[in-house]
Amino acid sequence: MSGLVISQQSQTVRQANQLQSLSHFSSRISDLVHELQKERGMSALFIGSRGQQMGAELEAQRRDTDGQTAIVREALRSLALSEFSAELRQSVEKGLSGLSELEAKRGDISGLKIVGPESFRFYTALITNLLAVPQESVKVSDSPAVTANLLAYFICSPISTSWPPRNVPGRKEQPVQPALRRASSRRRNTVSC
Repeated sequence: MSGLVISQQSQTVRQANQLQSLSHFSSRISDLVHELQKERGMSALFIGSRGQQMGAELEAQRRDTDGQTAIVREALRSLALSEFSAELRQSVEKGLSGLSELEAKRGDISGLKIVGPESFRFYTALITNLLAVPQESVKVSDSPAVTANLLAYFICSPISTSWPPRNVPGRKEQPVQPALRRASSRRRNTVSC
């Protein structure tokens, strides 16, 4: 009996450590996504103006994005990725692989070789793939309460693209994913953000 308790406590500690590491990494990913969102908008303005507007601002934003990319890569080095599920590892790989295309796409944007919608699609796909990493983290814990809190965080995240948008006039609450309802049937089925 005591062996089972020790095993369960050990698993709880391991999950807590994983969640802490993953939370730090996810926070860095969120910061990178924010920079990419700004770069996406500035790129659209640059292309739309045929290079007449936002040139200097876009270059400065690219440096900010590159700085945040370096921070994400450093955070990844401290994350024991092998301890996580194959799905999470694949999510990280897919999210970061898009960054390897960023420099070439920037060259196309600077040279006005692509149109605005193509640029926008590239950045949106990159952002969506990166956001899959923190969203995958909700699967790390076996605790319904932890899972519920993580889901609530992602629902209310200002950078989330997978759930309905925030700050819509007249909208005060967003529906909670079915998994959250199953995890905590005693709670209301909505989250206030």
